[in-house]
Amino acid sequence: MLPANIPTLQAAAGNPQLQQQIANQLKQTLKQVETSLEKAKGNTEEEGKCYSALSAIHLQLGNLDNSVKFSKLCLERADAMGHAMAKVGVYNNLCVAHQQQRQYYDVIAAAKSMLAEANKNNEKAWVARAHYLLGDSYHKMQQLAIAAVHFTDCLKAAETQKQGMGYTKCQVMCCLGQCLQNTREYKEAISQYENALNNLEGLPDIPRVKCSIYTALGGCHLYQQDLDEALVKFVQAAEQARMSGNATVLPSITSTIGKAYTDAKVYDQAVTYHTDALELYEKAKKRDEIRQEHYYLGVVLRHTGKYQESIAHLQKAVPPEPTESTGAVYQQLGIAYAKAGDLQAAINYRQKDFERAVETEKGQAAAYALLALAALNAEAGNQTEAVQSAEKAYARIQRILDDEYFETVLSLLSTEDDTKFCTTPQLMYDKEAMYTAAYAGMQDSKRRLEHALLLQRAAVQLSPEQQISANLTVAASYLENGEIKKAQDIFMQLSKAITADNEGELWASQAWILFKTGEHVQAEEKMQKAIQKQTNNIRWLARLAEIQQTAGKEEEALATANRVVQIATESKKSLVMARANSCLAEIQLMQKKVDEAIETHHTRLRLSQAAVGVWSEGRTYWDLGCIYLEAKREIAFAVAHFRVSLQKAEEASDSLMECMALGNIGYCLMLQADARNAIKALQRHVETANKLGETKGVVRSLKSLFTAFTKLGDKERAAEYKEEWAKMEQKLKQ
Repeated sequence: MLPANIPTLQAAAGNPQLQQQIANQLKQTLKQVETSLEKAKGNTEEEGKCYSALSAIHLQLGNLDNSVKFSKLCLERADAMGHAMAKVGVYNNLCVAHQQQRQYYDVIAAAKSMLAEANKNNEKAWVARAHYLLGDSYHKMQQLAIAAVHFTDCLKAAETQKQGMGYTKCQVMCCLGQCLQNTREYKEAISQYENALNNLEGLPDIPRVKCSIYTALGGCHLYQQDLDEALVKFVQAAEQARMSGNATVLPSITSTIGKAYTDAKVYDQAVTYHTDALELYEKAKKRDEIRQEHYYLGVVLRHTGKYQESIAHLQKAVPPEPTESTGAVYQQLGIAYAKAGDLQAAINYRQKDFERAVETEKGQAAAYALLALAALNAEAGNQTEAVQSAEKAYARIQRILDDEYFETVLSLLSTEDDTKFCTTPQLMYDKEAMYTAAYAGMQDSKRRLEHALLLQRAAVQLSPEQQISANLTVAASYLENGEIKKAQDIFMQLSKAITADNEGELWASQAWILFKTGEHVQAEEKMQKAIQKQTNNIRWLARLAEIQQTAGKEEEALATANRVVQIATESKKSLVMARANSCLAEIQLMQKKVDEAIETHHTRLRLSQAAVGVWSEGRTYWDLGCIYLEAKREIAFAVAHFRVSLQKAEEASDSLMECMALGNIGYCLMLQADARNAIKALQRHVETANKLGETKGVVRSLKSLFTAFTKLGDKERAAEYKEEWAKMEQKLKQ
């Protein structure tokens, strides 16, 4: 006989003695079920019930691999088990086991199956549970816009419930608030946090929960630049911290208020609150936090021009033994001494900052320190040392570029004013070469062209080989921007000067010109010729796959795309593999293999996240959004992906991707009949597109704005946008 109920350890939380009793009970129950399984051999329904019980028991005992194994065995027999909801309970066990293993992609797969079964049987409680598990997993994976969709659906499905299975409404609202806050939808986040405050009934330690919610509300108001309301919420958080007797939180909130005033540039108030926080930490004898407050005070006082006081606090922030924060303190001391006019002390601390970065293997921090040393030495008249530091900095930045951390490279190149130390043509050439490579990697063709032209100018005083390389870069950039005639002119001029080292680049570029002008057969021949020069050139192979697919050679295109993935995998570089999967997904989509393309994009996303490539993540979310919009017609998921794409674009300062995401968000919101929010996104899209000189998608946005204002009854604004779209259409025809 199977047990009617399996006891749970959660029921005895906080009672070790009772937990031990229940654990013993579970072990006895396990033996009973194993005996029942032996007797049930050959009876599919009874076997399924036994596997279900074993899955639940092993889950309670923490034997996660066994729980997963028995869940899967149960699912193989689930159709014969008789109970329509048997599958749902097993999928739930599978989700919980994978959650505890932190295998979130597996949680998502099981939760989606669970959701399908629950919807089939109209079980609202289980529908809500599945959405909660999906939201929680996407939240932990930082896919916040998608998590927000599932948390919202969880709340809808559990509308009549105060408490769901394994969560409370308050908890879901807080999670939804966090997602919205982190995707910069602050008004919506505030609404969710305020809803959470109205759903605290039945929760333990309410003051502690309120403290957390008020702190989050303060952060939202702060990001909206509503300092007064932010401070009200932070003060309420501090009051709740006192009520809960949580002495550790109070100084932290006081420090947060100080940082809020710092961000708002209200430095006198920032000094007051950081001083108060310092006193609270001193009373509590928290040494690390005391040094942290000295650091904050040092930074704030520097902003007020009190450089000596700033230096005094920063000296106290230096830890006795090197820690993670040591380099940051040295960096701030270098800045403070430079502001105070003591260039030699500034150079000494920047040198310490560099040495600490090398010790901790922080390539970005080391490059940043070297750039600062170059600027300081130039200002001090040490021109030789300035150039040497700049050369070392560029060598380090090149290593970062080789690892394809393009955003890091761009942030470093634009960190310091280099007019003082970039005094040689070679330094200017090196800098512009890195800019063009970074923008090429990020597929930002317009900015790549801007820097390619600067590279060409710098190369004039350098060797013939560097001049040819620069001209090839300019030609390739023209080609990417659709300026085929200009690219052809340069290639004609270069054809006699090309050497064996760069004739592959010439053939590949010529192949792409032929492809763009519809000469697919000749394009493939030229590209194959280029690939013979560099058999593992992923960029050329990806273009070959596209040429083959467009020419109708589907099998060859798929084989080439798979070859790209294989070569990329052998390179063991995450971003190279991500780009290769992008190529494969594109071919799969062209061949109408939609689900395969989505799975390939998810692989690409995991690789992008592993490589910390925000720009690459943004483009992957964009591609997924397009698939959900155009191929799947799942609008809620499309807009969620476009919102994440927008967030990543803003983080990476990728204006083009930001523009594209805004256009599609607005379009999706119109499909959802949300005219007011659609207008906000569409107006931002048109404004951004005009700044960039982009025309793609603008007519659609102008038409959507006309429709939106018409629906809202604002005929005057609607007429304005109708006139604007007519002008744009006329311009495009010309």
